[in-house]
Amino acid sequence: MDKMRVFLAAMKKYGFWVLTGVVLCASLGVWLYASMTIDADLAKQKSEIESKRSSAQQIASTEEHPNEKFAEGMEKWLARYREDIAKSWQYQWESQQKELVWPKELNAGRIDYAATVNSVLQNRPIEAVPDEELVKGRTGLTTSLCELYRDYIKEELPKLAESIGAEWNVAENAGGGYASGGGMEMGGFEGGAMAMPMGGMNPGAVVKKRPVVDWDPTNQQMIQSKSFDWSKRPNNRPSPREVLYAQEDLWVLENLMRIIKAVNGDTTEHHLAAIKRIEAIELGKGVANQRIQLERPPMLASAGEDGMGMDMMGMGSEMGMEGMEGMEGMEGMEGMEGMEGMGMESPYGDGSGMGGAMAPVDPAQFRYVDKDYKKIDSETLKTAMTTPTTEDYYLAVAKRLPVRMRITIDQRKIDKLLVECGNADLMLEVRQLRLNPTAGAGGAYGGGYAGYGGGFDAGPSGGGYETESYGAGMPGMPGGQVKADNRYDVPIEVYGIVYIYNPVNKELLGITNESESEDGLGADGETAMRSRAVR
Repeated sequence: MDKMRVFLAAMKKYGFWVLTGVVLCASLGVWLYASMTIDADLAKQKSEIESKRSSAQQIASTEEHPNEKFAEGMEKWLARYREDIAKSWQYQWESQQKELVWPKELNAGRIDYAATVNSVLQNRPIEAVPDEELVKGRTGLTTSLCELYRDYIKEELPKLAESIGAEWNVAENAGGGYASGGGMEMGGFEGGAMAMPMGGMNPGAVVKKRPVVDWDPTNQQMIQSKSFDWSKRPNNRPSPREVLYAQEDLWVLENLMRIIKAVNGDTTEHHLAAIKRIEAIELGKGVANQRIQLERPPMLASAGEDGMGMDMMGMGSEMGMEGMEGMEGMEGMEGMEGMEGMGMESPYGDGSGMGGAMAPVDPAQFRYVDKDYKKIDSETLKTAMTTPTTEDYYLAVAKRLPVRMRITIDQRKIDKLLVECGNADLMLEVRQLRLNPTAGAGGAYGGGYAGYGGGFDAGPSGGGYETESYGAGMPGMPGGQVKADNRYDVPIEVYGIVYIYNPVNKELLGITNESESEDGLGADGETAMRSRAVR
């Protein structure tokens, strides 16, 4: 009992501290146990989550899913997706074929020109047809058919100008030159078809009415010599492939004429027309590379004491070294594009040059551009049509033909021009619009012919009047003397793309069931060029 009393006395004296130590040790033990348990559970759950995530990623990365129902459903979805693409492609193709119609004037006797073309192309792009198939006996584009087209196109080109109220001032056998109508220029006036004797005007001379749209004869000659003139050939006829591309150019030119006509409306007077002058129209390889930098107008950049400076008849910075667009076949000597057939053609289509020992150049060479607006050589284009890759598959859907127009337009009608380009039968997708207003009569515009572009108004130095007649009227000359208001007329340059759709390529889309096309996607498909009457 004495020992117990001693122990109790000690506990009574030190019990608080003993109890505190016991509680502290117990708390530490509980904390350690709880912490270890939580860490273990966290590690376990984290491991389970990572395992399930890894399994999910492995399933997602599996190309051929082991689930048969999933694979079957995916194939059905892809099949519908391919069919939708094919139908959309076919719709664009059919819509365009309504406009790309071979003229019935080419049907001579029992010959159906469009049917002949269809039998050669067999629902394929032009580039996918070998040369030997284009001239396969009597069923292809024979020599007589090529000569028939050559003779037809001579009569068709003047109709382009006639459709917009312009004149086609190119001599039938102009060679490398052009026929400008014989008028003389005076003080910034544009020369007309009415020749004016130096001794004064013949009182009995007939004053010719000025056309609604003035079209530079130099550009007309350029168009004819580059796309529609084969007179310098030893055989004096185009090749079958050139016939196909020439007709494509004609369709595009007719489309551009309809755009200009829609902008001008029904006006029959030059001074009332929104588009008063065509400085240049360029197609395909004749189009210089698209400008990607803004330039100062030549009038501001290089005007000298005489209003010309370093402008070189208005060419100045417009000409530059960007393909020398005034020299439409050279393109900065890129791939020697100007080497046409028997030699290097001059910009005026004289056909003379470096001799006749050179092999003919494929007419598709640098004719089209890629998605970056860079010109495509013929071999790359042919590969894209026959064995397309992921890099050039878009060319198998539609080829991109570059177009550049340099015109003088009432700047208040520029918006209408853009709208008509978008609403055209062959839509011209405008990618660049350059506006270069000029003032006064100093210098020509953009390499125009001998002052055609610079003097929009007849200044006092001309000594005459801006008349309704074709050319500048002299004082006392009969005819109207109403001066046109050209304050709003400015030269502009439009660069755009015309898409030429190819027939639907089922192999490219991965469509193997030939019977599933209720919308004209069957094996026979649509004919490449339909035989319909010209509008």
